[in-house]
Amino acid sequence: MSIEAVSAQVAQELANRDLADIRALLEVPGWDRYLMRRLKQKREEWHEKLLNEDGLSAEQREVARCIVKEYDVIFTMLKHDEFGARGLLGH
Repeated sequence: MSIEAVSAQVAQELANRDLADIRALLEVPGWDRYLMRRLKQKREEWHEKLLNEDGLSAEQREVARCIVKEYDVIFTMLKHDEFGARGLLGH
């Protein structure tokens, strides 16, 4: 078996596992009810700090902006990974 075939097989196994893990996470009641709600609250706190605190230095503003951006990445990560896995598997 070629390296490319082994790599493709491993990628498909990982994609299948990711899809199963994503489904399992979404079935956990506390996922949205607690974890995503709290993450959204924390993101909003950083966003408000960025918009409303006049005393922030340029460096502090950049840190706050990067943190808000990372929260946004986290919020879209599951869907992005799900679409990527489905695409790899041809679903």
